[in-house]
Amino acid sequence: MSLRWKTDKVARACKAAISALKNGAGAVEGVEAAIKILEDDGITNSGYGSNLTCEGRVECDASIMDNAGRSGAVGASSCKSSLITLDCQITSADQEF
Repeated sequence: MSLRWKTDKVARACKAAISALKNGAGAVEGVEAAIKILEDDGITNSGYGSNLTCEGRVECDASIMDNAGRSGAVGASSCKSSLITLDCQITSADQEF
């Protein structure tokens, strides 16, 4: 696997974040857009490309924090993608309290 292929995936994630920001999204949403790209790609060690546990299962951890210190986190989840979206939902729910 070439380094170029890996950098293309990261560039795609950055472009997703930039596009979200240009369309009026906030910083957290921009980060979410980038991480979704990485989570859905087998090349990264997240989501679909996660390492397996000793039992051969996928377990992922994810977290996000905004500039006000609000955060969302998921640990040992067997969900293989879009954990970052769940983190953002947790962060949003935190604002309601």
